[in-house]
Amino acid sequence: MRSLVHRLVPPLSLLILCCLLNGVVDATHKERQRYWAHWQWFTTNLRVDPFFANLEQRLDFQVELLRAFASNTRQGLYGRGRQVRAATVEVALRSIGKTFELAQKPNPTLSPYASSPTRWQAIKQQLEGYRREDPPSRAQLAVPVKVAHFNANTALAS
Repeated sequence: MRSLVHRLVPPLSLLILCCLLNGVVDATHKERQRYWAHWQWFTTNLRVDPFFANLEQRLDFQVELLRAFASNTRQGLYGRGRQVRAATVEVALRSIGKTFELAQKPNPTLSPYASSPTRWQAIKQQLEGYRREDPPSRAQLAVPVKVAHFNANTALAS
């Protein structure tokens, strides 16, 4: 006869998974999955485990792999082939880091030597370089609904 613990473990793990997924916006979850798939493709082609198995002590190599992935992302290799903004590269790296954390592994995008979680200096500088290269954002003013209705009515009247 199975003990109470053995009967509760599978339902509890399912409940925990449901709670985890309920705490995540669907778009964020899909975004993380998309970038993780790109990361897996990238690391597999280099014959490296996506979770850096056997590379725990090689932090310098991990950072270089992350920087290369960031560079590929910037060039648009994982999208429509056009260069993307620095914010997109940052989202890609954050997605990789969060996937590591959800797998209960240390986030490789963050330095373990800092007193608070901060990105590796090399990654910070790379992202800052991308930010400086990016064209300035164009401010877009929201059009009030009244203006849209007025324009539609004017167009219909003429």
